[in-house]
Amino acid sequence: VIGPTSWGSFQMRGDPIAQRFGWDRYNTRARVDIGDRHYENCLAVKCDVPPVIRRTAKRIIFDPLDKWFENPKTGRLTAAQFLANEHGRNKFTDLIASTIPMKDAAKRGLPKSVRVHLVPHHADPRVGLDWHDPNGPVVYAGMIKFVEPALRTLRRACEIIGREFKLDTDHHAWRSLEGAALVLAPRVGIRSHLNLQCKPQVKIANAAQAGIPV
Repeated sequence: VIGPTSWGSFQMRGDPIAQRFGWDRYNTRARVDIGDRHYENCLAVKCDVPPVIRRTAKRIIFDPLDKWFENPKTGRLTAAQFLANEHGRNKFTDLIASTIPMKDAAKRGLPKSVRVHLVPHHADPRVGLDWHDPNGPVVYAGMIKFVEPALRTLRRACEIIGREFKLDTDHHAWRSLEGAALVLAPRVGIRSHLNLQCKPQVKIANAAQAGIPV
């Protein structure tokens, strides 16, 4: 299992697989050195597959999530074009699509030989099961770029309805969901095809697990 091991996406999508099956894990944010080991299967989470593994693995399972990193260059691509480019570089045999539009795009952008599996982004297991408080604040928990253009409007709207507006852009922003009345999951700052259509909806998954309207 390979990927950026310190990122939440890897800890939620890669680590559980490595732990359950006893697979080795490698951090792609550093040099990947597998020594004289030989791997038949590789799960790549939100990363490119290192050539040393790509040369030997018979099965490469690619879980891109939002691998395009809000990049203006990749942001102009359709989902099918993005997947075609990723397949050309990584030669994966299986694709894990975390959204239905990404699964649909795979039919247009990938060879028929690639197996496609729909596995939506699940909620963070640290999020509680009954965190909703009807009298709590309106919460945005996530990266600032997705909400920043609408902040003034959102703050004013909360003032009008007499609710606190809580903005949490910390790495552990999921904690702010506890006691929330409403969770916001906008995409106002990024208008690319990939972000609007295919980005994993972990904010909605987290809110649903906590029992909070979105």
